[in-house]
Amino acid sequence: MTSPPLRILLVEDNEHDSLAFRRAFRKSQVACEITECLRAEEALERLRTDASSFDLAVIDHGLPGLSGLDLCKELLDEETPLPLVILTGYGSEQLAVEALKAGVYDYMIKDRGQSYLDLLPVVLPQVVRKHGDRLARQQSEEELRKINQELKSFTYIVSHDLKNPITYIQGFTSHLIENYGEKLDEKGRLCLERIKVSARRMEVFISDLLSLSRLGRIVGTFEVVSSIEMVKNVTSGLQDRLQAHGIELVVADNLPTIYCDGDRICQVFDNLLGNAIKFMSETNSPKIEIGYEDMIGLHQFYVRDNGIGIDPKYHRKIFEMFHRLKQTEDEEGTGLGLAIVERIMNSHGGRIWVESEPGKGAIFYFTLPKTL
Repeated sequence: MTSPPLRILLVEDNEHDSLAFRRAFRKSQVACEITECLRAEEALERLRTDASSFDLAVIDHGLPGLSGLDLCKELLDEETPLPLVILTGYGSEQLAVEALKAGVYDYMIKDRGQSYLDLLPVVLPQVVRKHGDRLARQQSEEELRKINQELKSFTYIVSHDLKNPITYIQGFTSHLIENYGEKLDEKGRLCLERIKVSARRMEVFISDLLSLSRLGRIVGTFEVVSSIEMVKNVTSGLQDRLQAHGIELVVADNLPTIYCDGDRICQVFDNLLGNAIKFMSETNSPKIEIGYEDMIGLHQFYVRDNGIGIDPKYHRKIFEMFHRLKQTEDEEGTGLGLAIVERIMNSHGGRIWVESEPGKGAIFYFTLPKTL
């Protein structure tokens, strides 16, 4: 299949250089259509009204009046959708850097031996292809961004609208149990209890969906916080569960001051500690440790437990949305907690991972950049 001709706008005031440019393409047999402008002002007006007629613009720097670089800057400021290439007979490193920083696609020097002419039929089609690939990638990224935004908005709206009926179900179920429980037989009371438990699980699920949607829509406040105080606040709300399971909690005394979204990092600690408690099973001498390791450029925290452990083949999967381990699928949970935690870490420029084996407990590590 024959490729369409390369449509070039050549902005060149030197007749000899223009002829040499045309001869280079005839010699190469690369199909092209060359339109010429002698002055920058003429090219600027042409591209403002008819940019779609060209695949790229090749611009001599040494034009009378407005220079080639100034023309490129004007076109880039106006977001002209063409790759721009500068040609110059007296190039310098400073000019090349300035051109590329401004957004010019390529920069070529007209050397005295005119070897640049042999490169033109090779380089210019490559410039057009790369520019087309970049535009296609940007368009795909923009479409993906819009789809993700719509999905986040949809998740938020649906989750928010579901909260009210779930609250009503819970309220009326509790009302029936408290006020009419004696009039029901055991099977009827059991059905109501199951409805209540299911409604509670749905409430937790909706809450997790809302948390997940907010991560992409709401930017938290980053501030300097004490991670020791943060852990104290989180663990104080877990004391009843820790005592109920007879779990020893050990918190390192070297937890640092960090720069973060405090609410989100509290959520990370709360989720990791909650999971450690939940999956402790019937472990002898159950124990959870919260520790810290000072790394180069990073704060590294860990939450270690001696619970049931996790098979290495699931180490990556547990961070995926709605993934729940088979051995724990009867436990309360939505399969969103660790997915939320990983997104929080990503938004902080950190990462999270797990090291574990079945029956040998688990260590969840997470890092935060040192930005103080």
